[in-house]
Amino acid sequence: MPMTMLARYRPTRTDDGEGGSTLTLGKASDIWGFVREHEAEVAFVTASQEDIQPEDIIASLDDAAQYRVLRRRGQRRGPYVSWNVERLAKPIVP
Repeated sequence: MPMTMLARYRPTRTDDGEGGSTLTLGKASDIWGFVREHEAEVAFVTASQEDIQPEDIIASLDDAAQYRVLRRRGQRRGPYVSWNVERLAKPIVP
């Protein structure tokens, strides 16, 4: 499957001024990868040199889909790394 350009957001928590916190996404970084959706699992595959961490938000530039990175799947396979992700039902606006 060919790699496509995606946006990676690193979420941070900021004070909301009322004693709580809110999630903000900040500036996007461009990365290359693709998302594979199977029956019960969604995986994100990217080049191993990309800076991906659990809780990052991956946004597709083709459609409005956003995914939260959960954890890395197994070992690195050649130049690629696979991650378990979940599709966000309610997208986060940067």
